[in-house]
Amino acid sequence: MRKKKKFREKQPEPSRRGRTTWWWATGLLLVAALCGYGGIHWTQQQADKAARTANDQGEALRAKGELEEAVRLFQKALEERPDFAKAWSNLGVVYTMQEKFPEALDCFDKALDVEPGLFEARIGLAITHEKLGNFPEAETQYKRALKLRPDFAEVAYNLGWLYQQEGLLDEAATYYRRVLQLKPEFIQAMANLGYVYHQQEQLHEAIEVYENAIVISPREGPVFQRLGWSYMALGDHPKAREAYEQAMSLGIANARDFRDLGSISEQEGNLESARMYYQRAIEMDRKYGDSYYRLAALLEKLEEDDDASALYQEAIALDPDHASAHYNLARLYIRQSREEGHRLMQAFQDIKSYEKNLKARKRAVSRNPRDPQAAYELGMVYFERGRFTKAREVFEKVVKLDPGFAAAREKLEQIKQVN
Repeated sequence: MRKKKKFREKQPEPSRRGRTTWWWATGLLLVAALCGYGGIHWTQQQADKAARTANDQGEALRAKGELEEAVRLFQKALEERPDFAKAWSNLGVVYTMQEKFPEALDCFDKALDVEPGLFEARIGLAITHEKLGNFPEAETQYKRALKLRPDFAEVAYNLGWLYQQEGLLDEAATYYRRVLQLKPEFIQAMANLGYVYHQQEQLHEAIEVYENAIVISPREGPVFQRLGWSYMALGDHPKAREAYEQAMSLGIANARDFRDLGSISEQEGNLESARMYYQRAIEMDRKYGDSYYRLAALLEKLEEDDDASALYQEAIALDPDHASAHYNLARLYIRQSREEGHRLMQAFQDIKSYEKNLKARKRAVSRNPRDPQAAYELGMVYFERGRFTKAREVFEKVVKLDPGFAAAREKLEQIKQVN
């Protein structure tokens, strides 16, 4: 007996409409997802574009000097893109220009958090620390900037200038020479290198640098002036006169220059010309005591003792540590049998002792310019003499070198109380 076949119940196929509905629904989900992704991407692109546009506009306004509006645009760029390192750096630059240094530091730090290799932010950070008097940090940031761009002469120049201001003359000379290797015609670096050599009493080297600068740029009045200083220190008076006169023809002169010309004329025996130069020096700077002293000494030679006495007194009033003015006035009074002469002669002896001590301490600082103890001892020479302005400058430098130097901070507080 045949078994009956069992027939499976045929499952109904989905209708064409059903299949269409299913695929349509799936497609709808995919389209929705893709549209969502594309919308996010499009929004980000729009924000980036808006941020770049605002930043570019801010840069243009900064170049025109419209700083407040530039700030607004850089801030707008950062609202669109908070991680826009260039906008943070640009905002920091404007704050530096406005002398809002704490705000500038914050901006440069944020720029470098996002992009540590951003050269402009690194330089901005160095300059801002320099403006705030943070020498160690400024030095560090300039060196980091130079690592990013070793051939950037202007950064090496800034570092040289930083060292020069701090009295670190060897380091300053090193970086100025580096600048001139990169840019042989960088006149300001040449002028500063020459002056560093002058301060180091390397007068022949200073003169060589100045004369090379003049060959490159023959109308640099300040370079002729400094050349005159070096020739004068060397004792080459004819060349000093020539350099001073050239500087004056270019509109550069100060009381010291006229004083030197007066001294040259006096040594040449042209006393009336010397008198004229000394008087001109006094007219240019009525607080420069040495000009009064020089004119007084000349008048004493001409036996105009009353006028000489008054000028010596003026020199001492302006510069209480002017040893030669004390000595000459003491000698004049003793010759006139005036008792004040002996008191002034004792003051002269005290000043000479002070000068000797001062010279020794300055020499110690020049040998070890980063030694806070050497600087502190120099400050104490000024402090004990009552020269509180000079003392404050030195003690402030000590604190920069060593923020924990309690004795220097104590002296600064005492000076503040005195003032």
